Amino acid sequence: MNKLIKILFVILLFTLIANKGFSQTSISYYNSSDSKIGLAHNFSEKLWGEARVAVTFEDFNTDFVLSYNVFEINNYNLYLGLGAQINDDSGLIIPIGVQVAPFEKFKELSLHVELQPIFTENDSKLQSSIGLRYTFGKK
Repeated sequence: MNKLIKILFVILLFTLIANKGFSQTSISYYNSSDSKIGLAHNFSEKLWGEARVAVTFEDFNTDFVLSYNVFEINNYNLYLGLGAQINDDSGLIIPIGVQVAPFEKFKELSLHVELQPIFTENDSKLQSSIGLRYTFGKK
């Protein structure tokens, strides 16, 4: 059943990508020991939400995060978030990251580095990731 849910999520993700009406929607990839793909929507210049799902079919791990852009200087952006990780050992997550748009003529593409403390009932851990984000309709 979990495999079917992941496949449906990926199909939904690509359907949303094909729809040009989502002007501030972005897709991201987080490379770590628990690699994920994410679908985000900017509610404003400072506030955005994201749903992330693990790309491995071994464990159904999903994150829901609300993030705030703390400050932005040129092509650099520092963000802080709060969310929930949903799996067998669900818990609170606090992503802290830096996003960089290194290409002046291609601002839709950005690189990000993130630290994510995870607090569950049984354990606490710190996960780090590096990845890419593509924002649709960004100018």
